[in-house]
Amino acid sequence: MHESSTTTKSYFTFFERAGLRLLKIFCSSPDRFVYGMKFLGFEDDRACRALEVIFGFTYEDAKMTVGELLGAPYVSNEKKSKTLSRLFREKFGQKLADKS
Repeated sequence: MHESSTTTKSYFTFFERAGLRLLKIFCSSPDRFVYGMKFLGFEDDRACRALEVIFGFTYEDAKMTVGELLGAPYVSNEKKSKTLSRLFREKFGQKLADKS
């Protein structure tokens, strides 16, 4: 997904946007992206927002992903809980099916 410049500009500071762009270049997978954001000092809610904007996650999925990667699990509904690998299989599996 492409990031929306108006959405990104209104939510993130100039330095955060620069950091996110660098992370997007060097960290192609969301798990590495999350670790990079935490290394740069992003708080959890801002990390979730970045996953929404850059990778197209829903807020719930972004919050679960950040929680799972950082050891603070967040599950609003156990039956709807998705791990990062399941999210990718669903997302990219659907794209591959659409191309066929």
